[in-house]
Amino acid sequence: VKFMLPNNLNIYLHDTNEKHLFKRTVRAFSHGCVRVAEPRKLAEWVLAGDTAWTLDRMRKAMKAETPELVKLSEHIPVLLVYHTAAVDERGVVRSYKDVYEYDAELATLLARGFGS
Repeated sequence: VKFMLPNNLNIYLHDTNEKHLFKRTVRAFSHGCVRVAEPRKLAEWVLAGDTAWTLDRMRKAMKAETPELVKLSEHIPVLLVYHTAAVDERGVVRSYKDVYEYDAELATLLARGFGS
């Protein structure tokens, strides 16, 4: 299953045969796309308002040899956010490896201050 997003970076959400990768701590194995742990649930949610797409039809389409393009009647905003630090459920600040190397640019911008 592949969920296309309108963007100029070729980023999309997709299913994977490598389900074991979801259990790893480091999961930067993609080239910018986002693996979806439960694509069937996401598809059910996305198509919930479309009466033409029953659960049975959806399941058959997912198993079909030929891909089927489904255009949505309503736009669903998708926001992908990249953080190298976050506060966990206990309030502890955790830092993560900057796999895309954006932190140096962010540090430069922050050093300029908010007035510039």
